[in-house]
Amino acid sequence: MPKPILKIRGSKIRERHRKTIDVPPGSAPAPGWLCPLGKAEWNRVTPMLESSRVMSPRYQQALAAYCDSFADMLKAEKELRDNGLTLMDDKGRVTNHPAWARKRDARASMLRFASEFGLTACAAARVAASDEKPEEDEASRILFG
Repeated sequence: MPKPILKIRGSKIRERHRKTIDVPPGSAPAPGWLCPLGKAEWNRVTPMLESSRVMSPRYQQALAAYCDSFADMLKAEKELRDNGLTLMDDKGRVTNHPAWARKRDARASMLRFASEFGLTACAAARVAASDEKPEEDEASRILFG
């Protein structure tokens, strides 16, 4: 039986999933709590996200978390450069510097947030903004022209 007839009868019809979500375009300013490194990253990526229509003010905190993780990774990297990659403990054993773990954790967090915005090569293929409008309801088109 055709979908329009089923809809008129009140039958439940499985609809296609919408391809887009409604979000206002643009971006909010960087949050004041971001450190200078985080703000610099915000200023670097925000124009790219706006031009690809991925950014919206409602994503401010997620983008700030990405920028904060990026800054944490850079700080840990600087600490490793300044203090060396390893330490010797009180028993003479060589161990990795504690900044290794901070850098690893910050990088993992940064990459998770980056993929949300299509900032990695693989994620860019999955994230797509669209100008498409939701498809017109087939029953409405047939019944009301």
